[in-house]
Amino acid sequence: MSQDQEHFALDWIKSDLLETLDNAKVALEAFSESDQDETRMRACLTSLHQAHGTLVMLELTGVALLADHLERLAQALLNQTVKDT
Repeated sequence: MSQDQEHFALDWIKSDLLETLDNAKVALEAFSESDQDETRMRACLTSLHQAHGTLVMLELTGVALLADHLERLAQALLNQTVKDT
């Protein structure tokens, strides 16, 4: 994708993507404040998965890679395999 196409694609979905990432943040904060309620972490994971998929479809590889890492971390937190939380 050219630079202009990348900016157009990102502008097109920016508000929805920011809302999805905000939902992930709110769910993660609720998870940390609620004795590790799995439901809240699953909501965070779902939002991150949605953001990752969107970024992959738009071929925004750098931020898609970041979203992938965040999604993997959320899954590890859900599985309680993160050593130092």
